[in-house]
Amino acid sequence: PREALERSIEIMITQLKAILDFKFDVEIPATEKESAEEVSGAETKEESTDAMKTRLDTLNISTRTLNALTGAGIRTVGGIARKKKEDLLEIDGMGEKGIQEIKRVLGEFGLNLK
Repeated sequence: PREALERSIEIMITQLKAILDFKFDVEIPATEKESAEEVSGAETKEESTDAMKTRLDTLNISTRTLNALTGAGIRTVGGIARKKKEDLLEIDGMGEKGIQEIKRVLGEFGLNLK
């Protein structure tokens, strides 16, 4: 139960960072961090790989953002996660609203832009 709560808090912080370019670090004491890593280590890697393969057209993003990304040949969450904000802004049809939308979606997977 405690490990699950700590993991939930970590996920929420990651999502906030992705959405708001939030600069905030919470340090979990080493003993608690180690036990949380032991519990979630294998799951996290597998979940991360699955998340990277998720197709953008299955997510809750605007048509404009989806069309801009698809036009640039980006079709998966992993394709976005490998990009920098500056790279995405160079895509036709992509602006700050689209970037915020992308950060929100990546945050839901516990990911950030490169």
